[in-house]
Order: sequence, then structure tokens, then C-alpha cells
Amino acid sequence: MVKNPVYSITMETELTGIINFGKYRGRTISDIIDLDASYLLWADKNVKEFKLSRKALYEVFDAILKEEKDKQIQDLKDIDLDWC
Repeated sequence: MVKNPVYSITMETELTGIINFGKYRGRTISDIIDLDASYLLWADKNVKEFKLSRKALYEVFDAILKEEKDKQIQDLKDIDLDWC
């Protein structure tokens, strides 16, 4: 049994799948979510026949939303309230 198969870009890709194209070639979907989740949305939309599974898409969206929330929290912390 193959532990982490290299998926063809014509298959629906799960979190343990390894992509075989682009700047993250050889990495698992799970790793790419941690590194650059928006890249996977780009690939899902622009790489012919590459489609993330529903589970992987949920994980990508969660990572992007968390990243955005963290940015907003940091922006709030950076506001200088002493001038008010």
C-alpha cells in the first residue's frame, strides 16, 4: 500500500496527496496549506484538471480565514491609541 501517492493532476486531491507541478512540487496538500493556502485556490482554479477534494477545500478556506483574522488582530494591536 502506497502511503502518500503522487496524484495525477487529473484526480481529486486529498490532504495527504502530493502535487506534481509548480513551485510546491513534491509537497503534500497539507504542507502547502500551512505554507501558502491561497496557492491551492489558485491551482484549483487555474491548473487544468487539478481539483481539491471538498475536505481539502474546507481546510484551505479555514487556513485563509485564520490568516486574515490574525492579520486583523495584529493591525488592531498596532494602532497607537495614545494620540486619542
